[in-house]
Amino acid sequence: MKKNQITDLHQQTSAELKKQLDALEKELTKARLQLAAQKLENISTPDRLRKDVARIKTILREKELAAVTKDQSVDTKK
Repeated sequence: MKKNQITDLHQQTSAELKKQLDALEKELTKARLQLAAQKLENISTPDRLRKDVARIKTILREKELAAVTKDQSVDTKK
């Protein structure tokens, strides 16, 4: 994934990221099966997909923590 694509991920909503995460996980499963059957042309594909999944999960977690922090700061101001 290129830097501009990673920047675009940060700008997407959580729902869009979850949808993309599901698609990547399905693609990763398919790639792992093809690798086991020795029908995968590029053997680095599962590694690349695994890292992309981790990136999206990290961004989702960052958004989740940002929302919690924002809620806590509102509570302490009352």
